[in-house]
Amino acid sequence: MTKNDSSRARLVELALALSGVSDLQNVLDISVLCLERSYPGTRWAILDELAPGRYRATSRAISRDGLRCLLEANASKATLSVEELREDANGDAIGPADCFSQISEPDSRRSELIVGAWKTAKFTQADSLAVNDICRLIHGAVKARRELERLRNQSMVDELTGLPNRRGILKSLSNEETRLKRYGGLLSVLFVDLNYFKEINDRYGHKAGDRALRTCARTMREVLRASDYVGRFGGDEFLGVLPGVDLRAAHKVAARMKRAMEQTNFVCGNDTIFLGASVGVASVSEGVSGNKLIERADERMYSSKRRAQKAQKRERVEPKRTVSYQMSQMV
Repeated sequence: MTKNDSSRARLVELALALSGVSDLQNVLDISVLCLERSYPGTRWAILDELAPGRYRATSRAISRDGLRCLLEANASKATLSVEELREDANGDAIGPADCFSQISEPDSRRSELIVGAWKTAKFTQADSLAVNDICRLIHGAVKARRELERLRNQSMVDELTGLPNRRGILKSLSNEETRLKRYGGLLSVLFVDLNYFKEINDRYGHKAGDRALRTCARTMREVLRASDYVGRFGGDEFLGVLPGVDLRAAHKVAARMKRAMEQTNFVCGNDTIFLGASVGVASVSEGVSGNKLIERADERMYSSKRRAQKAQKRERVEPKRTVSYQMSQMV
């Protein structure tokens, strides 16, 4: 077999290995494994750009120092994220003189992908030239998976608020329930409805309504923990998923959420619009899950809203129409 035939066979093998892989990290892991198998006596690393000037490394054998040498040789003033690498990675072949590297787009000011090969045995010039084609193949696979992830994320993200949409938050809830069945624990949900949303739209227009939704989304993220999930369930309704929280604690979270909403406002023209929200709570400790969990929280939210509306009618409370237009909180 000639050198060209050998290089072509390696490309075909790598292409076939990557063809059925949908996860981006798996693309990189499989590429490194396939290259090390195809080129005996070499060690490989791939640097993948996560953000402008910030790379992560995929490698099984190259030390941190070796990876930094690869990065500095191809992308100056860049940082390397190598937290997940094993501390005991073999550093026997990390010398810069022994490393051949190729960036995915040599004429570009930014290198989205850097492939490096370390020689521990004979590595010919023909092998080096073949790395150009290998790098382009891996780069194409990475770009395809990134686009797939982008489209997948778009299908689960609410464009207006930046929160997960109904599909996205239901997926988070399903994942937490699966984890709960396997390991046990607690789980509660909050069903949040923005008060007087229709009135805001009717009086100030849809742009003000959009601002109210974005403000509500930001407030919910601030109130909930980093480990909690929040998404726009639909219209002016939001869902919070609280892992590790029982019903009693969830009620306390709901109370904090209501207070935070009552103190949240934004200016529209000459008026200051104060937000408010009705919140319903449910927990798996009540023996419900999935859609039933959401339905129970939804029912309690509407019960709370109806009680507040009746109390407001008895007291004949009129919302202010001067400089401050306050949306009363419903408990």
